[in-house]
Amino acid sequence: MNNLKEKHNAMTAMIEDWQSRGKSKKQYCLENEINEAKFYYWYSRMRRKEDTPLDLFQ
Repeated sequence: MNNLKEKHNAMTAMIEDWQSRGKSKKQYCLENEINEAKFYYWYSRMRRKEDTPLDLFQ
């Protein structure tokens, strides 16, 4: 198992879920009991994914 790839997939799904619900980041985190700092960390990573080599998560 590739823990990094699994985590990346889970966080990508979380960001996509947030986007589909149309709520603020803060409200989404509160309702889903997600640490807001962790959410913002992964959100910023997803936004920069074009700068990340694709093989990093393979």
